Amino acid sequence: MSRVETKNQIEIKDAQQARLLTDPESFKFFKPFMARACTVSQAAKEVGCKLDTMLYRVKTFVEVELLNVVETEHRRGRPVKIYRSSADTYFIPFTVTPFEDVEAAIKQNIQKDVSIIAHNLARVIHDSGRDGRHIFRDHRGEVSWVSGANADDAWLNLDDLSEIARNIYARERFIGESASDELELTEEEAKELMLEFYKLWRGFKNKKPSKGKKKYFLQFSFVPLDE
Repeated sequence: MSRVETKNQIEIKDAQQARLLTDPESFKFFKPFMARACTVSQAAKEVGCKLDTMLYRVKTFVEVELLNVVETEHRRGRPVKIYRSSADTYFIPFTVTPFEDVEAAIKQNIQKDVSIIAHNLARVIHDSGRDGRHIFRDHRGEVSWVSGANADDAWLNLDDLSEIARNIYARERFIGESASDELELTEEEAKELMLEFYKLWRGFKNKKPSKGKKKYFLQFSFVPLDE
């Protein structure tokens, strides 16, 4: 099994450092500098924010000793500072985070994902003229609902891949879905499903860049339920 090679690892004991590294909004500004050298302008471009915003964030990270200046490039005009995280790996015990427990931390992180999904899925549904809900009983006898104006908007047989393909391609169904389900699986079946998901996900993520690509948001959760 391959492991990430690190030069140094730090256990966070400072509450302010822990807050900055566990807050999703703060951490997105820290990520460009994590275990690599980066300028403020490069980081701002990567995050997609204004230069002044990144400068403010960098100043905060430097003050709490999460970022260090590792090099200064002397150019015409003001020298350009290059920053890097103070460690290659951080371990943050929950005792120093703002969260009551692990569950509270997960809830905060998921809230951002939920907001992104809700906003963009609502936009896609509205733009496709499908503001409504169609309720139906599927081929298995289970009651389901989908966004749409009539029965033609529903996938009446989710086991029929050819029908799903026609719905997506031939009829130009909008690309945007949110679904949940409960499955009864053995431990080996659960492992198999996880592996298949990662194969599919990484396969598409590792495709070479090409024209016509746009960003899509993928959120995946797969957990055993309490008995």
